[in-house]
Amino acid sequence: MLSCARLVRSRVVTNIVESGVSRYSGSLINRSNLINQLRFQHSESIISNELQNKDLKEGDDSIPERPKLTKYEQYTYNRNKRVAELKKISETYNSIDSKLIDTDYSRIFDELIDELSTFDVRDRSLLSTRRDFSPIIKKLLQTAIKSEDPHFTPEYVISRASEISVCDIVAFEDLSRFKLIKGDLSGVLELWVHYLEYKSMENLKAGGRYIKLFTQLAYYESCANEGKLPDLNILKTLLQGEEEKSLGLLFSVSQDILKDQPKRQKLLLKLINKTKFVNQKPNSLLFLNKAHEAAIQGNTKALEDVYKSVLESSEINEVPVDEQTLVSFMSFFNKVNQRQRTMDLWNDLIKSGINPSTEAWNELLEAVSKIGPFNQRLDQVESIYNQIPKKNDETTAKLIQVYSYLKKHDKIEELITDDLLTKSSIVQSYIQHLSVNNNLIKMEEIFDKFSQGSNSSAININTYNALLNGFIKSRDLNKASALLKSMTTNKIKPDVATYSMIIDLTMKSARRRGEIVNDELITALIQDMKKNGIQVNAYTLTSIIDGLGKDPTYSNTSTVLFNYLERKNLANHVSYVSMIANMLTYGKIDQAEEYIARMISKGYEVNIKYWNMFFDGFAKNQRIDKVKHYYQAFRESGKNGSYPGANKFTFYFLLKAANFGKDVEFANLIFQDIENAKFGGLSDSTKKVIGNLKKLEGIKIPQIVENQMVSN
Repeated sequence: MLSCARLVRSRVVTNIVESGVSRYSGSLINRSNLINQLRFQHSESIISNELQNKDLKEGDDSIPERPKLTKYEQYTYNRNKRVAELKKISETYNSIDSKLIDTDYSRIFDELIDELSTFDVRDRSLLSTRRDFSPIIKKLLQTAIKSEDPHFTPEYVISRASEISVCDIVAFEDLSRFKLIKGDLSGVLELWVHYLEYKSMENLKAGGRYIKLFTQLAYYESCANEGKLPDLNILKTLLQGEEEKSLGLLFSVSQDILKDQPKRQKLLLKLINKTKFVNQKPNSLLFLNKAHEAAIQGNTKALEDVYKSVLESSEINEVPVDEQTLVSFMSFFNKVNQRQRTMDLWNDLIKSGINPSTEAWNELLEAVSKIGPFNQRLDQVESIYNQIPKKNDETTAKLIQVYSYLKKHDKIEELITDDLLTKSSIVQSYIQHLSVNNNLIKMEEIFDKFSQGSNSSAININTYNALLNGFIKSRDLNKASALLKSMTTNKIKPDVATYSMIIDLTMKSARRRGEIVNDELITALIQDMKKNGIQVNAYTLTSIIDGLGKDPTYSNTSTVLFNYLERKNLANHVSYVSMIANMLTYGKIDQAEEYIARMISKGYEVNIKYWNMFFDGFAKNQRIDKVKHYYQAFRESGKNGSYPGANKFTFYFLLKAANFGKDVEFANLIFQDIENAKFGGLSDSTKKVIGNLKKLEGIKIPQIVENQMVSN
């Protein structure tokens, strides 16, 4: 029966590797049916043996003096006795000198198998038995691999051990790894089928993590050799319900397994990358959504990573990056102040032969306003503006923003006409410009003119927000209140940004009237937000706190609102981090430390991103003593005594602080930690700081740091 199974396995794997992976699934399904048949026959055999043993025990009354045992007690006694005998055999074979095994491995293995074969399968297949004999089987397996004896192969060891149910899964994994390193892909796949049979027969539930990985890698390499992409349906059939491993894990393991075989490494990496992007085209919304999120968060690295993935997908799928995608990324890079990257994308767009749209020109217009010497930027902007073949409302709105940034107020007034102020985007940009320059009289004039009659469509929530912000900053609370009433009259629904200012306005008005700002007042505001369709939760309110706290005009309001959240148990870790960041921004060190303590007391974990914020914030306030204090706390925060995971930003902020304070002892401690962590990812900015630190007497630069300085 088992030889038949091996025959089927061999046929299945031959179909995979030699006949092509796409024709393999049918053979494997046949193999699956055979496994079920073997399992059924195996179960019948066990039941038959149990019935025979039962008959013998019930008829055995030859020793009347013996105390009568129940069936369960008799069974337990027999089982324990046999397990003890098995353990004794295990200890005997484990104690054999390794030199003797190297000489007589074949004879010793056969003797072991013969002796174990006398035991009932129920005893041999115990998990404890497999564990006891695992070191012996592993030792013999390694010996068979090294010896290259055609009469004592590793396959023979696995086959004999699995036939009598004493083969441990680790043995399968060791042999699979060996075959994969050798490049025996068909052998890896055949062993996987053998493993599945054994796992099914022995009803094993866990384990086999690495053999799954090795099998999946063998299948991928088989596909790579044939110049095909992996068929996920075939892979699922091959794994027979086992979960397929992530591409990242496959890459990591392949780098380790094939570290001495760069050609195979490169081939596998290329296929893994192709598979990664096979269902992700370069111009998909998936990439744009990720990029948009990164831009909103100001995460330049994440944005760069997404664009890199777009380029990889373009190359792998042989689909060019279209203009819409390029323009979107130009906008994203503008948002994170990476103007040169926007220029690079513009150049890519031109090189690809695409005729730039007005949207592309508009993004270029913004980029050139913030590149190069300041006194040359106006000429750059106007040169680009004059080249735009088809200007639209967004072009004019963008030009107003650029002129405002360059403080060319007269240029804006020359540009503005009554006709242009019928356009929503232009009105919004113009009012924002007036707000920034505290020209409230002109703001009111424009607003009053176009918020009534036929031009009211030019006024939207963004326009109201710009005007409201101007009134609050100028402390004209009466006009701010009147503006809110106008919003209600014109059926303009406030958004989260509006409510940030409404909350501040309400609190300031209450204080001016001599009223106490209490929870009832804040609760009433929250209820009003809900009525206007704003989903109010901890994240919404934290967003408001964060926004208010970043502007000194609103800082007191952000504190009151945070305290309300804390009392109502609505504050989360982001709420605390926002308050800490704001306190550090405005140099309020004591308050920042108070919020850090409150955050920790609430049980929130301080991750590496937050530690970095502490180090950077205290350093910017020239409080090197606090940087050292919190770094010591960071070093002691590793679980089970392990060193916590610092990243390139951690070491940059710390070394920058040490350099600022000319603190040699602190710098050397950081260098020691870099060496202990074997950290090899120092940034270029960090290397510049290290260059300055080298000038200090007593600085000790470890070799791992010196190597990175040389590579720079």
